[in-house]
Amino acid sequence: MTVSVEQLAELLPDYLARQRWFAGEKIPDSVEIVDSELLQKESPCLVWLLARVPGDEASYQLLVGLRPLTDTEEFLEGKGRGFLGDVETDDGAVLAYDALVDPALAPHVLRVVAPEVEVSTMRPIAVEQSNTSVVFDDAVILKVFRRVHDDPNPDVEIVDALTTAGYEHTAKSLGTWQRDGRDLAVAREFL
Repeated sequence: MTVSVEQLAELLPDYLARQRWFAGEKIPDSVEIVDSELLQKESPCLVWLLARVPGDEASYQLLVGLRPLTDTEEFLEGKGRGFLGDVETDDGAVLAYDALVDPALAPHVLRVVAPEVEVSTMRPIAVEQSNTSVVFDDAVILKVFRRVHDDPNPDVEIVDALTTAGYEHTAKSLGTWQRDGRDLAVAREFL
């Protein structure tokens, strides 16, 4: 199942415009992929993207799941906002969607952020928010930052500073995912 970054980029203008965390007021004319990595090669595939809309100061982080279109899954029902679109490949049509709603892929993302954490169940937080959070086993919360800036994220920086200073009323950090100096996600105890 080979899907190119260019094919995914074509799906992003409409997808971004439907997201609460998107800063634009209209559907962007184009979206540029500035970085990407295939995090899981087997189906369902997992692709990490860092995208930029021309004229926007922030970059947008996306975790894209890819499955053959014939593999329709119940976890996608009622989650139209997480649907990117269909992509034609040599192997047939592929469904592209937000990987954080997929019970097979969300734990893989957690392992990238906090490799020692083992979980068995997951549930995305369904409320509108500027990031995306997933709760695992009612014990761990993974927060994925959608608007990514070149500076450290205050959500990571402030909680880490409080913990280092000895403040005992913060959730224990289980791991942080950083890339090129950017905070991408954090896993903490779920209180």
